[in-house]
Amino acid sequence: MKITAMPLCLLLACSAASADDQQAARASLVVQLSGASLANLEGAFWVCDYTATTRRASDHQIGMCTATYDALKERKFGGDFEALLLWWQKNKAAEYAKLEAMDRPRQ
Repeated sequence: MKITAMPLCLLLACSAASADDQQAARASLVVQLSGASLANLEGAFWVCDYTATTRRASDHQIGMCTATYDALKERKFGGDFEALLLWWQKNKAAEYAKLEAMDRPRQ
């Protein structure tokens, strides 16, 4: 899986102080992410999903990953959570294996 800089930069670039600001920033990011290629959006989703299960994420990262999830769910699945869930279940093991291989320290 190749992940280009754009979605990952977007995940790290947006920060807001209040809950209302965070929600507005997340909505803005969803719009920005809608312009990303589907492959990049999927790649960013898997990085977020894997990271959330293997290490502690900051509130900022959680917000950005939530925006990524929302954008992917809308764009790939037309807002259908059940379809996203089935896709996630089918692909999780293979995607995690790829990310685990990249996550290992090189010798």
